[in-house]
Amino acid sequence: AMIVAGAVGSSDVADNSLTAADLGANCVGASELANGAVDTAAIQNDAVTAAKIADGAALSDVLNNDGSGSGLDADKLDGKHASAFWQLDGNGGTTPGTDFIGTTDSKDLVFKTNGTEAVRIESDGDLKVTGKILPEGGIETSSVITIKSTGNKVEILAGTCKIVIDPTGGITIKSSSKVKIESATDLELKAGGTLKLSGTSVDIKSSANTTIKAGTSVDINSSANTTIKAGAIVDVDGTLITLN
Repeated sequence: AMIVAGAVGSSDVADNSLTAADLGANCVGASELANGAVDTAAIQNDAVTAAKIADGAALSDVLNNDGSGSGLDADKLDGKHASAFWQLDGNGGTTPGTDFIGTTDSKDLVFKTNGTEAVRIESDGDLKVTGKILPEGGIETSSVITIKSTGNKVEILAGTCKIVIDPTGGITIKSSSKVKIESATDLELKAGGTLKLSGTSVDIKSSANTTIKAGTSVDINSSANTTIKAGAIVDVDGTLITLN
């Protein structure tokens, strides 16, 4: 017999009296269910399987709430948006000091290459490098010392003082004021090429022997006094200088 639409209401059906076996296949469609009519409590465990979900239905729902992408980015995994993580192709819109790479506890920060530790920043701020440091543009400190390298030549600058170490050109020490080299024992200055000391005054002292040698020449130039002192022998390129 036909039942007039609306003739049977929910109040006419006892709780749990109507089971799935009493309903024909596909007799209840989505249009017959009010929004929110079926909640999780009304669905048995494991009642909805993958076969009951249309292809792409779940992914479409995730994309609608998550924006473009796979639907499984960081903000769906732990509540953070993907932009809150450091990315392989770089990050934009960062705030220095607020955004950083590092630790928030008293642990060292370690960088590895090929699975081996290469750089370690210790919790107290000290930096340790396992391999060589090969600066292409030089090393500059926040104080008054600057170390620069060009090829095999190294320049050390401290204020108006400069030390140049060049394997082919020798060692050069320059100062706009006084050049002073002291040793509590023997003092030996050697260079494969030319050894140059220049300043308003040059003062070389040792409490024992002083030896100055160069592969080509020794150039000591000052606009005022040049002083070479030793407690025993002064030897400049094989020539003994006797001190009285």
